[in-house]
Amino acid sequence: EYLNKNLEKEVANRTDRLSESMALLEKEKQKAVEDLKLAEHVQQTFYQKEPQGLTNWDVALYFKPVSGISRDLYDFFIKNNTLYGAGLFEISGNGIASGLVTMLAKTIIDQKFKEGFGNKLSDVMSSINTAIAQTKGNIPNYILGSLLRIKGDIIEYINGGSSKLYMRRESTGKVASIQAPANVSDGSSIQLGIPGQYPEFKTLKFSMQKDDCLILYTNSFAEAENSYGMPFGSEKIIRSLASSGKGSARDKLKNIMDTFNLYTEGTIQKDDLTVIILQKK
Repeated sequence: EYLNKNLEKEVANRTDRLSESMALLEKEKQKAVEDLKLAEHVQQTFYQKEPQGLTNWDVALYFKPVSGISRDLYDFFIKNNTLYGAGLFEISGNGIASGLVTMLAKTIIDQKFKEGFGNKLSDVMSSINTAIAQTKGNIPNYILGSLLRIKGDIIEYINGGSSKLYMRRESTGKVASIQAPANVSDGSSIQLGIPGQYPEFKTLKFSMQKDDCLILYTNSFAEAENSYGMPFGSEKIIRSLASSGKGSARDKLKNIMDTFNLYTEGTIQKDDLTVIILQKK
């Protein structure tokens, strides 16, 4: 009887301690959820909506984070309803830390791009890389992305580790990648924001005419798989852009995403996804 009473007491004590631990875990879980919601809200205030009524470009945006906090970062630089630049970046890692780096990077990119409008675009990208690395410190996340600057019919473009940039000519309906000469690095292996690393950025220049368009996208667009595990890939991006029609940027983006969604039907989105169409007016 004595042993039974002691056993019952010990069981009761352990049950109480377990209940206290469970209550503490639930409290910490709730705090984490609240912190996540706060981070989501703060991040959403950093993102622009799809620009409307621009004088020189027609813009369409598809932006779908896989969770509340996005690792994708896009920016449109606009003055007096005129688009003079755009950027698309993605941050490595997951969770709140990546979301915070995204907001940090967006602030720096916005500031450096506007301050350096009269400078070489390669110098602007270098200043962005250095500022992010210095501000971020030892946080291990790195950044991949591309930056565009618009001067009339001329587009300046730098690849900082992003996916290929494709242009569709309205006059022919043909699609081609914007790529560096054979003897020049295409920038695809660059990682931004790593302390002590100073990549050499190459600026490519090309011209665009009325209704020509560009497609920018994060890596998940090409990497998304169908139910057989086959990626969407660059060939389907080229074909979908080529066959996107003669409508607005929004029409083209809808046609492209319809093709993409049909291809990936029945699968689960694994990563943040951003696709942008820039069509010259």
